[in-house]
Amino acid sequence: MWRITQPVLAPQKDFYFDAAQVFNRFAGQVSWDHWLQDGTLILPGIFNHLCQVEAEIHGEFDLYTFHMGEQPTLPTMGWMRNMYHSGIQQLVYQDPVLWALTAAACPEKHWRLIAYPYNAKSAAPGQRTGFLHLDLDIRRHQNEGLGSNMVQSSVSLTEENNEGCTQVVHGFHKHFQKWVQTKKDTINSRVSPHSTTAIKGMYTAEDENRFGKLEPAPCPAWGVRLSRADIIHGSTSKGTQLRRVIFPWFMAINADHNTMENPDCMDWEELAQCHRDLVGPAKESLGNQPREGVAGVRFPGAIPMRSAFSLPQALVGLKKWTDQDVIFE
Repeated sequence: MWRITQPVLAPQKDFYFDAAQVFNRFAGQVSWDHWLQDGTLILPGIFNHLCQVEAEIHGEFDLYTFHMGEQPTLPTMGWMRNMYHSGIQQLVYQDPVLWALTAAACPEKHWRLIAYPYNAKSAAPGQRTGFLHLDLDIRRHQNEGLGSNMVQSSVSLTEENNEGCTQVVHGFHKHFQKWVQTKKDTINSRVSPHSTTAIKGMYTAEDENRFGKLEPAPCPAWGVRLSRADIIHGSTSKGTQLRRVIFPWFMAINADHNTMENPDCMDWEELAQCHRDLVGPAKESLGNQPREGVAGVRFPGAIPMRSAFSLPQALVGLKKWTDQDVIFE
């Protein structure tokens, strides 16, 4: 006769935690203060344990690069349009420390998260990579609050320098609303259906003097960069060395455990299927249509890498956050 070896738990509705304690434990003392000040933070060494399989990671990148082939009519800017479920991506998607840090960084401390499949980056020296973005539909952000709780993360797999890295405006979240007011006419005149807002040319030299300059933020290998969605970010124009990055984009699941905080993107069932079948998303993380040949397509070399623990499985939709074993962990 089977015996119950752990208590039967009631469904978890609220889970309270100290965000500052989470940051200071995993990212070092005073890291929480830096996060509040800058709205963006580089956390070295979070994935140092992966250096043991560094050769395998880069071998896998080389495999995807070979099969992507030349793209003569479409500047890739280093984006790996065929790479959504590589081994290293699956490992990072299921990482509990990155989950804890992301949940703590969310303004409303969302902890029911799922990794939204996102392509990797492998930029060769001298390759054009420059852009400037706010990953927000600014108009809908103002009217509906869309994206206000999003936190972006990236994991660097190579050493970055000032010539090849992400650029950010530190502390811009404190000026975001004031800056938006100065751009109301420009924002209202935009008719693009895309959620990602390219702001190259929109953030002027005058804005830099008033709200902050765009500064390089190189991340060391195996480190993590976290940024609020209302932090202007971009990339240097051309790097001097190989730069490889993955983007574990965690998104909050609503209380119904099906719809997401962004109603324009895929729902939980669709995301769970993506992770289960290792296929590309039908919509990108901000609701945009993916490049041709991505949606529902599995890279033949992708193999499943599943954690034996329940909480990491919830991060890729293999289990629900309402499952007893996930609640227990």
